[in-house]
Amino acid sequence: MRFLTGIRLQSFAKTLPILLLFFLSCAYYNTFYNANKYYRDALAKQKTSSAAAKISFEKAIEKSALVISNYPQSKYTPQALFVIGVSYYYLGDYAKAISKFENLHLVFPNSEYINEANLYWAYCLIETKDYNTALEKLEIIKRPGAEKSIPKSLFETALLKITDIYLLQKDYESAVRELNNFVNKYPRSDLYKPALLKLGDGHRAQKNYTQAIQTYQKYLDKIKVKTLSPKTDTSSERSQIILRMAECYIESDRQSEGLQILDQITNADTIKSQPRLDSKSYLELGKLFLRMNNLERTRLYLGRIKSNQELAEAYYLLGNSYESEAKFDTAKAFYDSIVNKKLQSEYFDLAQSRIALLSLVVEEKPKLITPPTPVKKDTFEIEPDKELTEFDSLPISPEDNLKLKNDTLSTPAPKIDSSPTKDLAARQFHLAEIYNLNLKKYGQALAEYEKVYAEYPKSPFAPKALFAQAWIYKNILKADNNTSSYNNDFKKVLNKIIAQYPNTDYEKAAKEMLLDKP
Repeated sequence: MRFLTGIRLQSFAKTLPILLLFFLSCAYYNTFYNANKYYRDALAKQKTSSAAAKISFEKAIEKSALVISNYPQSKYTPQALFVIGVSYYYLGDYAKAISKFENLHLVFPNSEYINEANLYWAYCLIETKDYNTALEKLEIIKRPGAEKSIPKSLFETALLKITDIYLLQKDYESAVRELNNFVNKYPRSDLYKPALLKLGDGHRAQKNYTQAIQTYQKYLDKIKVKTLSPKTDTSSERSQIILRMAECYIESDRQSEGLQILDQITNADTIKSQPRLDSKSYLELGKLFLRMNNLERTRLYLGRIKSNQELAEAYYLLGNSYESEAKFDTAKAFYDSIVNKKLQSEYFDLAQSRIALLSLVVEEKPKLITPPTPVKKDTFEIEPDKELTEFDSLPISPEDNLKLKNDTLSTPAPKIDSSPTKDLAARQFHLAEIYNLNLKKYGQALAEYEKVYAEYPKSPFAPKALFAQAWIYKNILKADNNTSSYNNDFKKVLNKIIAQYPNTDYEKAAKEMLLDKP
């Protein structure tokens, strides 16, 4: 009996290392299995719940790190490194993600995960705007022969991501070239439709509107929707394609065709009774009608936006539309809404600057916010109630704009007695600035600047206003040319500055303008 017990103990002692190895192997495999499970769950949740995905990615990182630290020689270590890198990418920690991909390349250069790691590495570099290095990573995947050695979906994704970088760099020629190659070579690819969409956007960016329209129509044909009816299907994706096509028609001076295609998604009765489009579509509609100067429809569609993501831009555009009609109090109300609702975006700061300027106008006495009275014809040769419309659409270049600001706003004011009317003069001057710099209505701007001089001649703003008039005559109306019909008015303003404001920077600048030949 004792002999048998001894045999059993000896047998157990021999099998103990095997059992221990077995249990350790189970623990090691379970750790990796759980890491991989959390990773797959995170990828699935990423499409629906970023918060839930975040928890799973963090768990995937934790379990994968245990595999690497406890079993560094494991065959699962390369995959664990890859899982950690991708998880960090989705968590937005691009530096840590890149570090893991670098480790994978250094320690396991022949791993099956190298190509896919390059793809995610490129994604991280794109997020950090290191586009050239991202292209290098993607070109590795694109190299000759790679198509046969890596999964087809991975190869095609790399090709399309290269075109994304070209689009981000605004290298539209390269983007269109690569996209044309893609759609011609891979018509059955799962990425064919996204490639068509990007190709249309590339043509549109190059202002090749006919080709863009054809490409967008090909996309609609691919999804078997030639037209879009608000009574049937108004999905965001399809409505966005229609809007892009309409923009192409409008930009290529085919407004009637643009309006016709817009009618496919803006059936008046349907929209009024039951709005069905999303805020992004309403924003694009509003911008298109604003471009056509159809303020009524612009305000209709921008007024239907509910999403805070688009609301700031909508309010800003609405404010601009009312500024264009010199309805400054209404315009300011929309800018105020952006600030009061704390709609943080690029339009928040823009709205604040507009509020600061308009506050100088809308709080003025009524006579300063009513449409300006025309200047007498014998002074400026402007017909009553008539704008200088042929010049009103001329843009001011950034260089000219800077020069104007320096000449009219930054030059030290002459030593003129101040008075209680100084604030009124400032508001009148800023009203003229709005017509000049923002509305580009130069006829009314000349009239408003003249009011500054005529009503507040001793104000520091009076010589500024005269000099602003001179600038408009010279740079917009080209009045420094002796053949110009405005040449005499140009000279009168300069001589007025010289006579009324001697020993000032304005006098010096006016004399230089008189001597300057075109």
